[in-house]
Amino acid sequence: MKELEPKITKVDAGSKFVKEIKIVFMHQFPIHERVSLEPFFDPSVEGADAWVLTEGDKILGFVTLLSLPPISYIFYLATDPAHQGKGVGSRLVNFVKEAYPSDLLFLHCEVPVESAPERLQTRLKRLDFYKRLGFKKVGKEHDWRGELFQTMAIGTWDEEKVKRFWERFDPLWKDED
Repeated sequence: MKELEPKITKVDAGSKFVKEIKIVFMHQFPIHERVSLEPFFDPSVEGADAWVLTEGDKILGFVTLLSLPPISYIFYLATDPAHQGKGVGSRLVNFVKEAYPSDLLFLHCEVPVESAPERLQTRLKRLDFYKRLGFKKVGKEHDWRGELFQTMAIGTWDEEKVKRFWERFDPLWKDED
């Protein structure tokens, strides 16, 4: 029997993978970092997309992103815990780089802080992961829902373009903060 090859597929509300994505999402992100995933599954929300890496019917990981060319933003990137450390996240980020060529690809990553020693190693590993993929720290650290985040980017940072980007997408979650 031929072994299955992992495949990346776009996900919409009717996808059989929505439920599994939500399970991985709930497991990988603390409640204070969660916003609704529904805009990413809704084809009427232009520029909000969800992609899943699967092997057969098994989810390995997913990425959600917002895109308003020439800017793209990785909103959530998660790997099923059983598949962490196997290149799933790298494959998804590299897919985004190819599928959404942009002048600026950015994301927010938790700042590793000594005051949270139980999460320090995980955060340091996550930061190193993004650095290996070419992301660099830009801008200032900022607080969101009680958590300190650092903006990381590939490409040219342009504060004015990023401001317009968020003016377009922030209303999708205006009732959640």
